[in-house]
Amino acid sequence: ARFVAEKTEEWAVADDSGIMIDALGGKPGVFSARWAGEGAGDEGLVRHTLEQMKDVEEGRGAYFHSVVALVSPDREEWTFEGVIGGQVVVTPRGTPRPKLAYDVLFQPLGYDKTFGQMSDEEKNALSHRGQAFEKLKTYLKSRKF
Repeated sequence: ARFVAEKTEEWAVADDSGIMIDALGGKPGVFSARWAGEGAGDEGLVRHTLEQMKDVEEGRGAYFHSVVALVSPDREEWTFEGVIGGQVVVTPRGTPRPKLAYDVLFQPLGYDKTFGQMSDEEKNALSHRGQAFEKLKTYLKSRKF
């Protein structure tokens, strides 16, 4: 967002998300999309994650963390966060969404199904990314331009 705002002299928004797995010391975190190696794809990410957790029976807690950054043309910056806790299931469940490999592995707290088993509407109502963008939306509505 900083780079785009600087180059375009316009407002810019960027976001990033990651899954933090307790048993793996918070990995993969910001490396969620590439921690199985370049070109691993969604199936490779799922396989790699389950391989890393093959000996973990308890303590499969995890959370998704998303941050949205807003940068103004005059370099003011704001960030908005969303977090949802849950656990990594032992076996993938549900239908993977493109580029959202962990949906079939992540079961939010208080739910008996993974993101991959939820409809788009159900998932979006809980989503860490949705939370962060909702905070951005609230901020923009409150601001006087």
